[in-house]
Formats: sequence, C-alpha cells, structure tokens
Amino acid sequence: IDNLQFMSGREADDIKEAYLDGRMTKEAALEELRMMLTIVKAGEAKVKTSTYWNLIYNLFFPLGPELAAMSTSKMERVIAEIEEIEPITPEEKELIEKNQGILNIAVSPADAVLEIADLPEITTAGTYNVLVGNYTIKASKEGYYDRSATAIIKLAQETTVSITLTAKPEELPPEEVIGKLTINVSPEDAVIEVAGQPEITTSGTYELSPGSYDIRA
Repeated sequence: IDNLQFMSGREADDIKEAYLDGRMTKEAALEELRMMLTIVKAGEAKVKTSTYWNLIYNLFFPLGPELAAMSTSKMERVIAEIEEIEPITPEEKELIEKNQGILNIAVSPADAVLEIADLPEITTAGTYNVLVGNYTIKASKEGYYDRSATAIIKLAQETTVSITLTAKPEELPPEEVIGKLTINVSPEDAVIEVAGQPEITTSGTYELSPGSYDIRA
C-alpha cells in the first residue's frame, strides 16, 4: 500500500519540490509527471520492488476507478502548477543555499549615510544580499532630520526600502536691534564727531546699534 501512495500525490509532490529547488528542469519534471499520468489513466499503478539480490523492477498493478480518478486529478493539478511556475534561477538557488534575501535601499538625498545593526559594511544606498531576518535602517545627513525604517528580508525574495529625509529649517542670524540717537547742537552749523560713526557730522536723528557713544561738537 505504501508504494501506491504516489498515485495520490506523494511522488508528484516530490517531483514538484525537485523542480522548485533546482534539482530538476521544468522539461524533465513535466515529462516525468506526464508519463505517470499516462500510466494512471490506463488504470495501473507503477510499483518499485526489489529481489533478494537488490535488483529493482517496475511492476504494474491495476487500480480501482476511485483511486485512478483521484490520482489523475492530482497529477493534472501538479502539472498545471509547474507549467505556471517560473524555474528557479542560479541566483535564486544561491540565495536559498545561503539563507539570504535581497535588500534594495533607496534614500534621498542620495549621499545620506546609512547605519544597519549587524550590517556595518552597508553605509550607502544600493542592492545587497543579506541573511533572512528583520533589520532597522537609519539614514542621516547633516542639515536633515534622521529617519529609520524596518526591512523584513525573506528567503530568495527582494525587499525594497525607501527613505526620504526632511531638511531642517535654515537657521537665520539673530535679528539686529536698532536704537535711535537724536543730536541737537548750537550753533546748528557746528561740526559733530561721534566715535565709530564717521558719517554723523551734523545735528539730526540717527539709527545706531545699542551701546555707548562719545559725541564731540
């Protein structure tokens, strides 16, 4: 009975798994499944058995209508799934073997500096292969507020994180305080001298910065 279980899906699932992890090509997987489907539709079950000398034979036994229908449905479904699934690429296979995913970081301004715990080698925007897990990405630049984002890296999948920094308000110089100085001299045509203010030479009202001034007439 155990050897007949593949007709209800076990061997079909094994072939699908072999295709997904790159051990079988799409063409080889589909060929194997279609061969199995032909056998099942003929109402037979293929069973591998061994002799005393460990020689393996393929024996065929008749299936009942119910098991044949169930097996046919399973085979056709797995074939359809494999036809829809794109084959694994060498790059994806390498990521799976290393338990990694792809982290793509975009940041504005582009020259912002990045900090990622456990990934000190990543300091700028770009695309990186990193271990599966959660990462907090901090971006900073002088004149901008710092900002952080979380990236969840999944096996053989690409995760994109975009960070946009907000510029700090421009610091304006302190507003200059102005006072007024009124000078009246007699006679009116007398010449006036104000230390540090060579433009003041006659009576009048002038705007000056706060402070003390020596006036001479």
